[in-house]
Amino acid sequence: MKPSYLLTQLTIIFLIFFTGPLQANPTIEIFSADDKTNLGPHIQWIEDSSSELTFEHVSTLPDEMFNHSNSYTFNQGYTSSSYWLKIQIKFSPELINRHWLLEIPFPLLDYIALYKPNSANTYTVIHSGDRSPFSQRDFNTTDFVFNLQPQQQSNTYYLHVKTQDSLQVPLFLWSDTTFPKHNALSTGLQGIYFGIMIVMVLYNLFIYLSVRDQSYLYYI
Repeated sequence: MKPSYLLTQLTIIFLIFFTGPLQANPTIEIFSADDKTNLGPHIQWIEDSSSELTFEHVSTLPDEMFNHSNSYTFNQGYTSSSYWLKIQIKFSPELINRHWLLEIPFPLLDYIALYKPNSANTYTVIHSGDRSPFSQRDFNTTDFVFNLQPQQQSNTYYLHVKTQDSLQVPLFLWSDTTFPKHNALSTGLQGIYFGIMIVMVLYNLFIYLSVRDQSYLYYI
């Protein structure tokens, strides 16, 4: 066996056994040009199988106690556990006190609690979810949208989520100028879709009343 080949193999073995997996920096930096940011790869999370963890306990845990997301959408499938998500965001100085929007474009989450800090690093909580009254939402959208107004550069946000459906938490940060355009486009596409469905129902109902063919009832 050639010495160079043996050296290569030993190097590979060393890298496998003596180096840990590479992890993305949990802190994400936001600059003025960032109109939309996917926060998925920067999520830190803890599973709470007993649903007994409190915010006071979770907020004191060091980063080493959290798992790190490695995907663009946090997804745990069907689970009876609740999850605590931690998101660390650093805003450039000119973006402090501006309005930002945190969007979860997945409307099937039963329970959501967002804990956001102020300048004194004390936290306020906003409750939402499809089990909560729609009137409690910051925005009249089918998705969950939270208003953020960072008062300091470095901010740590916590999300507590639980649902009986598939637990997926796609998470995006929008500027307050870009999100209305996105929301208008999304609402327009949904309107077109449901409009087509209504036309198809009325069309097949008309044919059924005309020819009395029961197959058109199945179409309806």
